[in-house]
Amino acid sequence: QVMKLMENLGLSSSTYYGTTLINVANAYRAAGKLEEALTFFNQVFELYEGQIDKQDMLYANLYNNMSLLYQEMGDFQQAVDSLKKALDIVTLYKNNDIKIAVTYGNLGESLLKLGKYDEAINYLNHAMDIYIRDEVKDFHYGATLSAMGEATYRTGDYRLAAICYENALKELEINVGKTSFYDITMENLNKVYEKLNIGREEFLANEDVIYEHWY
Repeated sequence: QVMKLMENLGLSSSTYYGTTLINVANAYRAAGKLEEALTFFNQVFELYEGQIDKQDMLYANLYNNMSLLYQEMGDFQQAVDSLKKALDIVTLYKNNDIKIAVTYGNLGESLLKLGKYDEAINYLNHAMDIYIRDEVKDFHYGATLSAMGEATYRTGDYRLAAICYENALKELEINVGKTSFYDITMENLNKVYEKLNIGREEFLANEDVIYEHWY
């Protein structure tokens, strides 16, 4: 209905219409209609072409949203490519730290799925550097901590993985509550404790579980 309204108002060639198309694409993605979502994202590229600069934040937003679709499609290489394009843009702007951190975090998560653990840890560390010094934290912070937990688990640093997962649980509970993602993170943490051959209470009693531990 919004699309029809904007078309009737003669706005179908405007960047505002592009934002609407992104929202439509995300709605299709949320409904599990991934190919349809991709069609709408591609329409945004056609609309932006020649209208806005390639380094405009609108392009960064488009690439970031497309990366989430590629992740759900299981095409993690495309997700990485999109996120790196987004990163090239967002890092050009001042006072853009949180968007940069979110992009770093998403990039790290996609690289994990490709088995590129060391590269993933590098990008996740960049994200964590920003989150630690920034006072504003949200769901993405917990998600990045969880991804770091998986990355360090995959590379055999089980102690650090436990610390990351423990902090992820705290942040997830604060920002979104005990959702299914919280439960998955807890399951992953329990696997870490099995590797460490130690109970959770014993680990927490002997470890100073603070955010700075991954340095």
